[in-house]
Amino acid sequence: MSNNLPLVSIGALNYNNTKFVIEALNSVAAQTYANIELIIIDDGSIDDSLEKIKNWLKGYNKPFKLIEHIQNKGVQDGYTSIINNSTGEYLSIFATDDLLHPDKVSNQIDAFLQLDKSFGVVYGDVQDVDEYGIPLRLPAFEKKLLEQPNWKMPIGDVFLKMVEHFAFYVQASMFRKKVLEENRFSFPEKFISEDWYFLLFITRYSKAYGINQVSTFYRSHNNSITSTNNTDDKYHNWAFSNAQLFICVSKFKENTRAEKMAMSMQVQGQVLRYAYHPKSEYRKALRTWYNALVMPGLTLQLKSLFYIHWFKIKKLF
Repeated sequence: MSNNLPLVSIGALNYNNTKFVIEALNSVAAQTYANIELIIIDDGSIDDSLEKIKNWLKGYNKPFKLIEHIQNKGVQDGYTSIINNSTGEYLSIFATDDLLHPDKVSNQIDAFLQLDKSFGVVYGDVQDVDEYGIPLRLPAFEKKLLEQPNWKMPIGDVFLKMVEHFAFYVQASMFRKKVLEENRFSFPEKFISEDWYFLLFITRYSKAYGINQVSTFYRSHNNSITSTNNTDDKYHNWAFSNAQLFICVSKFKENTRAEKMAMSMQVQGQVLRYAYHPKSEYRKALRTWYNALVMPGLTLQLKSLFYIHWFKIKKLF
């Protein structure tokens, strides 16, 4: 029966997740969908998680590939390795400190099979859990509906919504790999928010469909990427990287005027977040603002330039 089902590649990105990796891999093995290949990228782990993976694979009876990065290359290279090594028609990516709902693949493939080929993404909801797997809060969509009873899941052309904010998440999604291949996906430079760029790229070139069901459990712990990027010491670099990200995204030739205006607001907002931080560099903020100004379609306001100067003056006293 599985031979009649589309092949789904699940990419698992591991880096020093010895505490969680087996539970994450077990969530792949527990999928109710049959035709799966597992692509594991170990990104230069220095703990014993790679050894645990190899032992776990001895009892895994479905197709898999284990790719070992000798040195830590980061999430972007991990994503690229997963994409290049996968052979499935559909692709799912998650980190080995997270967990997949047993029906994630089945539900999302069922949706894809009812959609036309203009849809390149099917996404579900995310449930935040602690290091023991205990829910920390309501699932994201359920919380949104409580706050905004008329809220509807973004469906169709959601690129503008993705420019404005994260409408959904990579680890809760499934992607039609052909969209990435036909549009020659690659990361143009290093971004801290690599997930945001990935989602912006695929929603630029395809439609999205949402399922109001939890598909992934996102684990919040002290060493998670989100936790470390949101610390006061790193936040300014995260904001600066986001400004660079939207300057790159503004180069997509398909962008509309409304989308470019939204990107302009993002660039200005992210540069100001960077400039306000005590560890920011005045010239770096100013140069980024001027670089964005010359991008076709981006319109920056003089008041944001004034605030960059004001933050510099404020830091002198």
